[in-house]
Amino acid sequence: YFSCNDDSPSVNQAPTISPVPDKVTVMNKQVPPFEITVSDPDTEISQVSLSAVSDDQILLPDSNIEIDGTGNNRLTIILPARDEIGSTVIEVKADDGQATSMQSFSLTVDRAPSTWQQKTSGTPNDLN
Repeated sequence: YFSCNDDSPSVNQAPTISPVPDKVTVMNKQVPPFEITVSDPDTEISQVSLSAVSDDQILLPDSNIEIDGTGNNRLTIILPARDEIGSTVIEVKADDGQATSMQSFSLTVDRAPSTWQQKTSGTPNDLN
């Protein structure tokens, strides 16, 4: 009689983060809220944490990146610093307590288009 019991621990698979498209906004405007999708084949999804860091803390402090939710789709809100323009890379990390994965995307903050328009009338004012 021969018996084979495989009591070796199973290997935990890392969570996955769907690709996040690059984001563009204008100075002093929040990026429209968007979802980041995360999955994990062997960990309850509510146990997977998401966090994000910015490469440029002046343009986008980490404290201005908010990720909410515990399901597969996590609502993400990004608010660049006031009066700043430029680009940064944001790295999102998924952690299931045993393994991690990362996904990066860029944020570009442009100057707001000028709302000033020179107004001219078709004829000069007559002072007489």
